[in-house]
Amino acid sequence: MTVVTLFTTLSVLGIGTVLTIGIIGASENTEALVQERTATALSEMLDGVRQQLVPIREAMAGVASNITDGSLDLDDEPTMRHFFDGMLAALPHLAGTTLLRSDLHSEGFWRDEVKGYPPIPEAAARKALRQADRATGSWPMPGWSQALRQPVLIMQMPFKEPNGATGLFSTEVALSELSRHFVELSRNLHQMVYVIFDRRYLVAYAQPLTAGVAPKEASPMLTLAESGDPVLARIWDAGVILVPSGKFGSNIGARRLVTPNGDYDFIYNIIHVGNGHSFTIGTYYQGSLAEAEVSRLRHMLLAGLGTLLLAVGATVVAGHRFSRPALALATAAREIEKQQFDRFRPVPRTRIRELDEAGQAFNQMVEGLRERQRIRDLFGKYVPNEVVERLIANPQEFALGGERREISLLFTDIAGFTTLSEKLPPETVLELLNAYFEEITRCITQQGGIIVDFIGDAVFAIFGAPIAHADHARRAFTCAREIDRFARSFAAKQQAQGIPLGKTRIGLHTGIATVGNMGSRDRLKYSAAGDVVNTASRLEGANKLFDTYAMASELVVHQSGETLCRPIGRLVLKGRTTAIEVFEVLSEAEAAGGWLESYRHAYDAVERNAEEARAEFRALAEKRPDDKVIRFHLDRLDRGTGSVVVELTEK
Repeated sequence: MTVVTLFTTLSVLGIGTVLTIGIIGASENTEALVQERTATALSEMLDGVRQQLVPIREAMAGVASNITDGSLDLDDEPTMRHFFDGMLAALPHLAGTTLLRSDLHSEGFWRDEVKGYPPIPEAAARKALRQADRATGSWPMPGWSQALRQPVLIMQMPFKEPNGATGLFSTEVALSELSRHFVELSRNLHQMVYVIFDRRYLVAYAQPLTAGVAPKEASPMLTLAESGDPVLARIWDAGVILVPSGKFGSNIGARRLVTPNGDYDFIYNIIHVGNGHSFTIGTYYQGSLAEAEVSRLRHMLLAGLGTLLLAVGATVVAGHRFSRPALALATAAREIEKQQFDRFRPVPRTRIRELDEAGQAFNQMVEGLRERQRIRDLFGKYVPNEVVERLIANPQEFALGGERREISLLFTDIAGFTTLSEKLPPETVLELLNAYFEEITRCITQQGGIIVDFIGDAVFAIFGAPIAHADHARRAFTCAREIDRFARSFAAKQQAQGIPLGKTRIGLHTGIATVGNMGSRDRLKYSAAGDVVNTASRLEGANKLFDTYAMASELVVHQSGETLCRPIGRLVLKGRTTAIEVFEVLSEAEAAGGWLESYRHAYDAVERNAEEARAEFRALAEKRPDDKVIRFHLDRLDRGTGSVVVELTEK
């Protein structure tokens, strides 16, 4: 019996290991080959475009050189026409050329099928000559051809006339010609290819345009929305997923569009051509880059699993009584491997002692894994690792069902971020917030706190739950000071880069709250609820009234034992009738200079002797003219308000 069981186990392990190693190796090799093919395709596309344009640029440079050194006489019309006819014959994709002389005389050399070349208007000719020195003959710019009556790529090259004046030589390549080249390139590469100008306009495409919108002089290029391709039109959508470009090669970008009809991968190379303009040359696929190959590998895996099941079946036939418990154990193991704890069914008892002990031990292990997974799902990345590990080791230390406990709460918010985010590109907003939250999270978890939620640019964190800390107020206060130090430095760096990031406001409070699992059956979250939460949130908002960065209630200050703070007032929050004493959190640098004791003395005198307090606050205001808190109390005293009670009218 033991030999049969051992044979079954060895068969499963042996064949399964070989299959796993084979599939992993084949998948990695397939993905690498597909990535290499994609990079090669982009390179061929770029080379194809250059093969269309580089010969034109070289021919233009030769013409400009011949005119400049006198080898080609501008006044010898037969020679000029013979010369340019030869150039058109050598470059079949070139529609025609135009010579603009310094005397504003222009002459066109076009193919026979192009009739009625219109002269260049005087205003346009003068403007072109003024800008001639900036024409480099590099990547062409899209425009409208009066001769062809269609959109073209225009390449320009300046030349010097015998009299030393500057003329301009330009050539035109019809976009339809470039698109025909792309159709051929797409057929050879078996891929959809495109060229986009300035991320908006379609220059060349491998399929006929079906939008029914014809290019015209006012709008020589179709936008992506007008291309008739609903997939390509969404390449720059905010919801498109950015794929790490390094996996496809250097200088290559990748984006993935997820739709109900399937996924589309865009692979592209962006070429910047100066003055803020760029060309995007790329391709896109439906499905992942290796979907077909991976599908083939899946079939191989299924075939291998079939072989494995046949081997196991043969063993089962040989030892029917002994294989059932082993198969049950294997089935349970596969469920756990997928982390599908809800679908797990305990391994049944059996009369075979060895298998029975193994099955019961497995059941106990799964129960432990289920509990640990539940804790990890509940807290995720918002909790320090050591807290999660402690909860896993001692789950009895916290109550998932909910309990009332004294905790400290911290709220943060960036002033004016909503307005700022509306002015920035979405990717810039995400990059900014991610860098900001990374350090905020570090400050909180370093003090043993947990992040309950990210709300836009705001953060809600608690200290003292789920793991109880007797010094939760001190931890919260220290965390607030660290966040304040980081946030000021971070905002200054962003402002230096031209991003007017506002100050981070912080509110701290301590009190009794209900903590535990909150939410629906399928969406639970460890959180806190109660009046103490609302108070902490409103203290954060109260910073706006005093132009302060961080504000803490008297309970936090008292329990933390902190002295680097100053009283601001007794605030009556909106909707309340009782006041709470609040303090401003100060850094060592802010508290230096000996002014803090004078401030406290003046504050204490407000309700005891208003005239004395006014005199002391006026003296402080002269020494600290930028201190908004001092100015706030002085203004109230000047208006005859001899009290530190401040009633807030806003949340």
